[in-house]
Amino acid sequence: MEAFIEAGLKTNRGLILCGPPGTGKTLTTDALVDEVDETVIYVTTDTVTSVGEIKDIYSLARSLAPTLVIFEDIDALGGISRQVSQHPLLAEFLDALDGIQENAGVVTIASTNHPEMLDWALVDRPGRFDIRIDYDYPNTEFRIAILDKFLSVTSHDAGIDLSSLSRRCEGLSGAHLQEIVSQAGLISYEHHGGEEFTILEEHLDEALNRILYNRARYLEERQILPPGDDDSGMVG
Repeated sequence: MEAFIEAGLKTNRGLILCGPPGTGKTLTTDALVDEVDETVIYVTTDTVTSVGEIKDIYSLARSLAPTLVIFEDIDALGGISRQVSQHPLLAEFLDALDGIQENAGVVTIASTNHPEMLDWALVDRPGRFDIRIDYDYPNTEFRIAILDKFLSVTSHDAGIDLSSLSRRCEGLSGAHLQEIVSQAGLISYEHHGGEEFTILEEHLDEALNRILYNRARYLEERQILPPGDDDSGMVG
């Protein structure tokens, strides 16, 4: 902060993390919270329920600066958008981010699953959210690493072909991959009569089929897949 002030640069910044659920936005903010020694104010939909509370949050943030203010799932605050309706918190939020009062030493990080629903004045106006970081579904190599990470903390067969499994997991998030391993453990426990949790490749295949089935149905309901087009990738 001292270097920025000396260089005549602003010390208030805004970052917005965009991407589908389960791709790592919350993990990023968790990692940042673990790294910084400064004040952190964590805002959820339960925190902000009426007009005036966002103003109070930024008043507190300025008084405790340097401060990191985190808005988890900002779109869940009602959209913060005029696309849906005149949102009562929008004007207050715009003013808090870049209004009359200078937010020196306050960095705001927000995450959203639906950046298209956020108001244009919020995301395209410099001085509010200056940097956008997009999260996508992991590629093949990354999926192998994620599966290996979650398998490493549980009992499993050493001969599991993670490369083959990863190829079938294209389009799934890290959260999906974690759930595949978790469900595989439960399937293993059931298959072994409640005696052990050792995960075999067949257990992972069955767990993956469940995830792909659920996902195909959800995508169809949202008209991302045409009705009857089974893109679940299930094996016989």
